[in-house]
Amino acid sequence: MDLLRSVEAVQLDMWADTPVITPRGEKTTAREWAKSLGIFYAPTLIFFDERGKEVIRIDSVVRLYRLSRVLEYVIARGYATGLNYQEWRGRR
Repeated sequence: MDLLRSVEAVQLDMWADTPVITPRGEKTTAREWAKSLGIFYAPTLIFFDERGKEVIRIDSVVRLYRLSRVLEYVIARGYATGLNYQEWRGRR
């Protein structure tokens, strides 16, 4: 999927003690970060803006069509318009 080349992606095991530096620059482990983010299901995809603020998350397996639309929202910085994903999609 070409859209994935436009984002920086990292895959983590939410049960592992892998050292992590979060998008906000905090040092923690994958397990502790997942806990602080309230992740309880895998796979979960979380997208962050350039300041480390969470933009949107997907807490389930999704079809390629929906994933590509969410990627478009993130890459186009649709969240910067003040619209949530549903509103942004409705105006396109």
